[in-house]
Amino acid sequence: MSILWYDILAPFLILILFQRVRSYKIIHAAFPEQGIWFPLIKAKKIVTVHDLNPFIDKGSSLIQILWNLYARLVYYISIRFADHIISVSSQTKRELKSILNVSNNRITIVNPGVSGMYKMSPKKENHEPIIGFVGKLTERKRVTFLLATLKALNFLDAKRKWKLFIHCSDGFNMKKFKSLSEVFMLQERIQFNTYVPEEKMSQIYKCFDILIFPSSHEGFGFPILEAQRCGIPVITMVGAKIPEETSCYTLKAQDPEDIARICIQLIQDQDLYEKTSKAGYFHASKFTWDKCAKRIIELYRRLLKNVP
Repeated sequence: MSILWYDILAPFLILILFQRVRSYKIIHAAFPEQGIWFPLIKAKKIVTVHDLNPFIDKGSSLIQILWNLYARLVYYISIRFADHIISVSSQTKRELKSILNVSNNRITIVNPGVSGMYKMSPKKENHEPIIGFVGKLTERKRVTFLLATLKALNFLDAKRKWKLFIHCSDGFNMKKFKSLSEVFMLQERIQFNTYVPEEKMSQIYKCFDILIFPSSHEGFGFPILEAQRCGIPVITMVGAKIPEETSCYTLKAQDPEDIARICIQLIQDQDLYEKTSKAGYFHASKFTWDKCAKRIIELYRRLLKNVP
């Protein structure tokens, strides 16, 4: 219902049915899905593209396949009829050019910001180490890597009682992964949590000692920077398509066993942990919503120069 309302009905009511578009000089769709009515709008049009996942992920379920088909259609429409496109990362810009043949002069990169509520706090001492994950339980996120990593940790570092906290935005696929945790005989070491209000997410990250982000593809990767703002080291996978803007200060692993070895090294080597934590924190602190807003306003002004 939220897709039907926010992406289709609300834009139609505001922009088409009420004809309020005549009083606007610029229409900015925050997501491609909201640009479905672009062909009927005469004002200058901007669309923000966060990723091109519908063109990259094939999907294994019927629902996912149907959603990808719908999303591809909407992406084509909004991008085709937009006067300008905002890309959230250099990687998404490259994909816009290679997958949809968008010309370079139609794209401006504007990195999103990270909320100031994410702050570094002193590392907890003398406790059972916790590896964490934040995101949806989809195939692209490769959550099974987390289970394999925890199993490897229990074998390689049996003296510590490693735990895994998984925080997902909804309960989608949770039953499946709970069943897998039982197969791995890890259910006592894993905690699943669904929706957490944004204002409490800072506390969630601070529960982690390390964030593992095994995703194969991201348009930006907010959890990486949010964790780093809290001083939490982040591990990503070698070869993953994650923008260099967000992944450049993460530790790279080849496979779940390699993730486990890096986790053990971080916990055992305090100097390495602090060095990784500080480097990530200072990098993530560069991403602010103030900078993002200023760049978008500059783009508005540039487009308005040619508007009577």
